[in-house]
Amino acid sequence: LVYRNDNVRRWVGVIWDVGVFWPRAAHPLAPPSYAETAVPQIQTRARGLLFPNDPAAHAHPGHVLLAGHSQGSVILAAAILQMGEDVRRRIYLFSFGCQLTRLYGRVFPAHFGPARIHELSNALRVGDDPRWTNFHRRTDPIGWQVDAGQREIRVTDPTALRPNNGEVLDPPIRNHSGYPDADEYRAEREHVL
Repeated sequence: LVYRNDNVRRWVGVIWDVGVFWPRAAHPLAPPSYAETAVPQIQTRARGLLFPNDPAAHAHPGHVLLAGHSQGSVILAAAILQMGEDVRRRIYLFSFGCQLTRLYGRVFPAHFGPARIHELSNALRVGDDPRWTNFHRRTDPIGWQVDAGQREIRVTDPTALRPNNGEVLDPPIRNHSGYPDADEYRAEREHVL
């Protein structure tokens, strides 16, 4: 049924993503948690990019832009909340199709409730400069606004109400996909870079 039905496959995928994010101690009969591997790998990669072994690189410290879609925004939030301040102050976060508020915030409030989301937003703020941008669409059934003090950008969907530029089909409704292709995303990325 999962193989033949896109709708069933999508919902089984969502349940699978949520279920295998948490450690086995929370549900011992589940497969190994990918968060136990992904979170430390992201932290190590970010630290390696920010603090390379080359001493000349420390003369011009850079920044890292982490971008997470859907479940990826949850993984990045978990990774950033566990990073040291020396790394966090040099991180920019883009989240899109973000499940942190309505899904994870409701189901797991101790880990991703309003207090933790505000903690994440404050950790990614340098002075008055918020370094977290969340992109959302009204047509996205899974990703929502966060409203924790970070930048919030609504992405237009569909991009037009009728065919244009020689197209014959109506513009697609992207829902939960294609955020990096949106004009709003590209403009914010250029601004951050």
